Amino acid sequence: SNCENMQRPSARKLHDDILQTLRAYQVAVNEATIVSITDLKGNIIYVNQHFIEVSKYSEDELIGQNHRIINSGYHDKSYFRQMWEKIGSGQSWRGEIKNKAKDGSYYWVDTVITPILDKQGKIFQYLSLRNLITTQKENEERLLASQQVIIKREKQLNLAQQVSKTGSWVLTVPDNNRLEWSLETYHIFEVEPGTEMTYEKFLEMVHPDDRKFVHNNWQEALTTGLYHIEHRIVTKHAEKWVSERAHFEFDKTSNLTSALGTVQDITEIKKIEESLRESKKLYKTLFNTSPFAVGIVDKTTHQFLEVNDTAISLYGYSREEFMQLTLFDIRVTEEHEKMR
Repeated sequence: SNCENMQRPSARKLHDDILQTLRAYQVAVNEATIVSITDLKGNIIYVNQHFIEVSKYSEDELIGQNHRIINSGYHDKSYFRQMWEKIGSGQSWRGEIKNKAKDGSYYWVDTVITPILDKQGKIFQYLSLRNLITTQKENEERLLASQQVIIKREKQLNLAQQVSKTGSWVLTVPDNNRLEWSLETYHIFEVEPGTEMTYEKFLEMVHPDDRKFVHNNWQEALTTGLYHIEHRIVTKHAEKWVSERAHFEFDKTSNLTSALGTVQDITEIKKIEESLRESKKLYKTLFNTSPFAVGIVDKTTHQFLEVNDTAISLYGYSREEFMQLTLFDIRVTEEHEKMR
């Protein structure tokens, strides 16, 4: 009916509306997207204004050139070989590409390449749509570089701790008293790295005879903020001595919020100290029980610093009296010149 014809849009108007929509779509794409079309060999036959602005080449400099004109050399040949294999088989390809502009600057694009088919279904062109992601990639690279620096520093720290036999630990009170150990701390205690640790688990590894001493010092440190002790631990294979220090952080109400500490394996030092004590004890025994009168005098003043029991018995002086004498006091005058 005539009413129906009046309400139904004409074919002409519908065509115009579609064209208008397509133009608006083209404008939007050109504003936001870098567009190019190439032939089957990758030679450029069309670029939009956005492509020109980003690449810094003119349209005349780009048309007819192979897409390699913006190749940065960042990607290896296999990267583009895979791309060509996929689009050559009629499939779309997506990837991130680092390109080089005319002025030598680099830019990253998130790229989608789609084959264009003719009426017979054969590929005759390739359409490339790209979005700039330079800022994101630069942020990623900075983050990666920072991570690599952190990893390097962590390796250096682990090596330094290994050489010095000194581990570290962090206690975070708000995080359920979470106790984190460094790699060397795990090694000192002979615990599998990554094992979840708590103060209670640590205390179980302290030598039973030292456990109360350690706990009391820890409790006192929660008030004074001072923690520096030496104690024994019992590992799977040995009994060890460790030296511990800690720095504490408190909130405004004087409650502990965190603690950072170090633990050093001083077992060898303790063994040397014990060996020196035994040597000193043996020397003192030999010194005092010698059948000969033996004395130690100051090199400059020749005053006695120590004498053994035999000297006291032989000369008749008490030990206190000997300490007031010099070597000249117990020798005849004729020998004084020889002693100088």
